Amino acid sequence: MIIITSPKGEFYRSVISSLADGFRKAGIHALHSTKNLDEKRFNYFIQNHQIQAVLQINKPLLNRQSWSKDVRHLLWLHDYRLNGKNIPADIGYSDWFYFLIPPKAFNLDLKGKENWSILHPGCVTEEASNFVRSDISRLKYECDLSLAGFIPEPLEYFSPFA
Repeated sequence: MIIITSPKGEFYRSVISSLADGFRKAGIHALHSTKNLDEKRFNYFIQNHQIQAVLQINKPLLNRQSWSKDVRHLLWLHDYRLNGKNIPADIGYSDWFYFLIPPKAFNLDLKGKENWSILHPGCVTEEASNFVRSDISRLKYECDLSLAGFIPEPLEYFSPFA
């Protein structure tokens, strides 16, 4: 069984719902939630329900000691900043790291580390499997990156821009 969690928002809900459906079609029981789960109760649930893996969007595993050693933690990094937090500043101790875009765009140097890959939302797995990590190493970064995506709620007129 796998649990998939994400921040609140319609975009994330859609992504994790579709991902859970994909796991179910592959014969893997999957649960998903966009609720902010209390860490202590969440860990208790994991330890008592035969969970094999937890995939969390934008939620690094920062404390390995509080995590069950029998449960794999998978981080899927979507955003550079979320709710004022610089997420890649400490990507923690996850067993596997997924990225929407190459980690170098997040200013992460993962040379020598083999526990990461690119995972695009909403792609057909047969097509995505043709894009391998070696293709990523040939990409050149000669300009700044701007990824325009989902804006969860309309901005208020007097809101400051960051």
